[in-house]
Amino acid sequence: MCKRPSIRIQLPAAMDPDGDTLTYTMEGTDAASFVFDASTRQFATKAGVIYDYEAKQRYSLRLKADDGRGGTDAIGFAVNVRDVAEPPSAPAVTAVNPAPGSNTSLGVSWTAPDNTGKPAITGYDLRYRAGSAGDWIDGPQDVSGTSSQLTGLESGMPYQVQVRAVNDEGDGDWSNARSGTTSGSSTTPVATFDSPVSTAGEDAGMHSVSFSLSPPPASDITVMLSRSGTASAGQDYGPLDLDVDVAAGMASVDVPVSITDDTEDEGSETLVLMLTDGTGYTVGTASVHTLTITDNDDPLADTPVVSVSGGPAVTEGGAATFTLTASPVPTGSIAVSVTVSDSGDFADGGTGSRTVTVGTSGTASFSVATVDDDADEPDGRITATVGAGTGYSPHGTAGSASVPVRDNDGGDGGGNGGGGGGTPPPLPVLPEATLVPLAGRVSEDAGTVEAVVLLDPAPASALTLRYALSGTAVQGEDYVLRDAEPGLLRVAAGSGRAAIRVSVVDDGLAEGDETLVIGLLSGSGYEVGDPGSAELVIADNDRPEASFVRGASRVAEHGGAVQVEVAVDPPPSERLLVEYWLHADGTAVHGAGREEGHGHDYRIAGVSGGRGLLEVDAGMPVAVILLEVHDDGHEEGDETVVLSLLSGEGHGVGAEGRHTVTIVDNDGASGAAGRPVLSGWLSRLGGTLAGSVLDALGERVDGMGVSGSGGTVAGVPLPSGPASPAPSRGDESSGFRGVEWRDLSPQWGALVSGTSFGADRTVPGGRSGFWVRGSQDRFGGSAGGAAVSGETVALMAGRDAERVSAAGRMLLGGMLVHSRSRGSLSGQEVDAELVSLVPYGALEPGPHLRVWGLLGAGSGEARVSRAGGVREVSDTGWRMAGAGFRRLLSGTAGGMDLWMRGDVRYSRTSADLSSAAASGSALQSRLGLGGEWAPRVIGAKRGPQGSRGVSSWQPRWSLVLRHDGGDAEPGFGAEAGAGVDWRLAGGLSAGVGIRGLAVRGDGGFRDRGVSASLQYDPLPDTARGFRGSFGLDAGNGTLDDGADPGRLSASPSLSVVPQSRTGWRAEGAWGLYRHGYGLLGSPYLSLSGSGGPEAVRMGYRMSPDSPGSPDLELDFFILREDAGREFASGTAGMVLQMQW
Repeated sequence: MCKRPSIRIQLPAAMDPDGDTLTYTMEGTDAASFVFDASTRQFATKAGVIYDYEAKQRYSLRLKADDGRGGTDAIGFAVNVRDVAEPPSAPAVTAVNPAPGSNTSLGVSWTAPDNTGKPAITGYDLRYRAGSAGDWIDGPQDVSGTSSQLTGLESGMPYQVQVRAVNDEGDGDWSNARSGTTSGSSTTPVATFDSPVSTAGEDAGMHSVSFSLSPPPASDITVMLSRSGTASAGQDYGPLDLDVDVAAGMASVDVPVSITDDTEDEGSETLVLMLTDGTGYTVGTASVHTLTITDNDDPLADTPVVSVSGGPAVTEGGAATFTLTASPVPTGSIAVSVTVSDSGDFADGGTGSRTVTVGTSGTASFSVATVDDDADEPDGRITATVGAGTGYSPHGTAGSASVPVRDNDGGDGGGNGGGGGGTPPPLPVLPEATLVPLAGRVSEDAGTVEAVVLLDPAPASALTLRYALSGTAVQGEDYVLRDAEPGLLRVAAGSGRAAIRVSVVDDGLAEGDETLVIGLLSGSGYEVGDPGSAELVIADNDRPEASFVRGASRVAEHGGAVQVEVAVDPPPSERLLVEYWLHADGTAVHGAGREEGHGHDYRIAGVSGGRGLLEVDAGMPVAVILLEVHDDGHEEGDETVVLSLLSGEGHGVGAEGRHTVTIVDNDGASGAAGRPVLSGWLSRLGGTLAGSVLDALGERVDGMGVSGSGGTVAGVPLPSGPASPAPSRGDESSGFRGVEWRDLSPQWGALVSGTSFGADRTVPGGRSGFWVRGSQDRFGGSAGGAAVSGETVALMAGRDAERVSAAGRMLLGGMLVHSRSRGSLSGQEVDAELVSLVPYGALEPGPHLRVWGLLGAGSGEARVSRAGGVREVSDTGWRMAGAGFRRLLSGTAGGMDLWMRGDVRYSRTSADLSSAAASGSALQSRLGLGGEWAPRVIGAKRGPQGSRGVSSWQPRWSLVLRHDGGDAEPGFGAEAGAGVDWRLAGGLSAGVGIRGLAVRGDGGFRDRGVSASLQYDPLPDTARGFRGSFGLDAGNGTLDDGADPGRLSASPSLSVVPQSRTGWRAEGAWGLYRHGYGLLGSPYLSLSGSGGPEAVRMGYRMSPDSPGSPDLELDFFILREDAGREFASGTAGMVLQMQW
């Protein structure tokens, strides 16, 4: 690929020979690949176009000229693209893992690089090395695919691997280095320092640096060390044995360092120890240890630094002058040694060493005489150099200066050969500006650095030097110029030197070494000599260090996962890979896969061979190692995972290089048995509550489009207010029946059971409603081999609004749910109380379809009572979601309505008891058909008191495919139900229904039942006289027969009671006394139970008995319950119910 093609075009003329202005346009097949500026007549490449030699080598174009008077001409030309070498980019190594069945091989895989616009890749080369240092060894070459194997390696040894791509135009760059360890355990010891850094004061005396050998050597060996650093042997520390003898079986060795406490103020110094290769061992990745020796000496008074500058150039016979400057100013006179030299033969003596005294003024000058001879000779110079002495030190860069000396004996009539011609005036000499080489390499904390410019000869008048800055360092971020005008340097008259001052910024960023290049530019009054540029390397002192945020953490075995935080300081400037390994001190077992069981305790994704890589993004100060804990169900005591960080390319390891995770076992007697049982109980609680919530929503959805009021108290219908349809979109009928109020309770043990109330009123544009509903449900089953059972009582209150828009009839609202559940699990009593908020919505986009959905969340408290009176209390939470639809497939007036329904609901309930923290979920999805005929008239007859009654019957059926999931008896099944209701003209009504799972995937699961009801009310238009009812519900479980929206179940529990159970209820009432305000008094008696009577209720009820009376009911009652309780309970109360 070539960024710019070869273009050779002469600039076209602006006018023709007749003086007409020419207008140019570009034509040709490739005109769209270039741009032509008609105003400037410039032809150029086009931004965004890639000129690829492999794709297209030649572009054909035409340039057309128009004189504006009908005269045109055109010329064709071609643009040729030059070819450049395009080796491929570096691939990315994705995995280095032990080869299956081999302890001496590694499998390597990588991803091919992006090769767009480049010649095809012909193969890949591999190289590797042991550990993370040392020379690379060639591996397989010219590999055709993206995977290969390294063979002949050492067992149990870590290796680094790199891959590069190759094509016909060259070799690409090497990839990132990826680490892997061969299988098996190596018997060759690996030597590593226990820590990468340590610090000791100058007065510490003896300091030990330790390294380890793993495994310990089987025989005596000698480990070789090398040293470097700024500290000097014999001055800053004593003799150091670099050949360390290690006896057989020794796993750790101390290297003693004797630190010298001198009296020099010298700052901190470093001793760097490095493990080197030897016989009988190998060197691991932690092979370098840096000992920092901190100085403890007070700084001495500042010593003057003496520099020298030269005066202006002189002609032979004149005197060259020099000035010495001491900084800081000395407190007394100092004798400075100066050496004078002569390049040429101009000095009139005075060369060699001399002493110049610098007083308290800080400056002193001296001169060197020159000889005015008659020889025609080249120009020369006198040089003065400051030497070492007492009480001062020579300047590092300005310790020498020169004064040019010009010869005056050249030209006609001059010198010895002429007579009478005189001496011509000297030609002016421009100063030559050169840059003194910089220090070469300084640290980011070096402060201010001076780039010294020498001018030879010194300028006779003030001038301004121009310079430019380049390199990888950025001005304002990596360095700051101290000159008043960056790029310009003022030089005073007669000064032979000037300085560009640069302050290096210690930015705290890990960015690598950077360069600053200063180059002198040509200007007026001087010439640029050699060297005209100088380079400064700014060494980065911010190598990131990785360390654990904490040294230890704990997680319960049921906790799921724990995040181990690794801090990188300073944050890396580019993506960083930090290697870590699982230390052998840990007792927990790591598993490579996600499978349950199989003897592992935890898993860390990406760990292979006991090692892993943590990826730290650029600029991120913290990264996380995610440790997933496996809850294995084995009583094994607490276990530990020990993680150790390893230093690598671009980073070191900080003080906290090791982290221990303690996995707290939860599989004692209470934990092992309690958790699965509690999970089963929670799943049934959550599912049951979800069913009650869905039934309430179904009631609201089925009543869309109808206004009015109605309800029941303890299963007794309340008088309904007038109903009126809400505004519609013009649809004839929604295809859904109105609200059907039905008793929700399988028993009459609580007043809230079977109580519901709703009031809706028509408002402009729709309907606004408020409702209250109660439910009581039983559930049961088995979990973890133990029986679980319970019941849930819930009171729900909601507010919603219905609107009609172009999308259809919409219902939006929310409900507040307060529930109380109690039951038993594995011989323990448990109860839970929840307060939940559930927003919901429904849409009727057409006359035969309604869809709906809801979300719910709640929190509360769970309590478990154990043997011995121990009671545990914890927070509990509940979440649910549900969605569904009901579509009318066909329906005719007086015929059967055929509908399809589908729904899915999910709930999750959790509790965090210390002995058995758990959570349980329930999931159920259903899809089915159902039918319901309109009431079929049997006949009519005259009733008591002249009333006329109509006899009718109404059949119904349903067939539903169902799947139960979560923690409560998961499986597939087919659910079927059928029933018929009769209403006789004489006041007697009855109903029979059967339901059950017709097919179930697991044969041990049963869900079936039968229900029957009987009611007698000879005077339906009044409450006077006798009324009676009887209901029977028999089966081994309860079936949510009406959980689709708009169909309330007589037994809406979601779960199954495994034991057979028959429930019954009976009530008799007699309306016999007329009170004021149109109220009729009715004493009543009701019995309910399974087997014998379990609840007896008797009372006196007053309710309206004539049109126009207030919608009011007052009930005084006494209730006795003894079912399933150790002691019978009695309740007396009064209920007042008003309706609007």
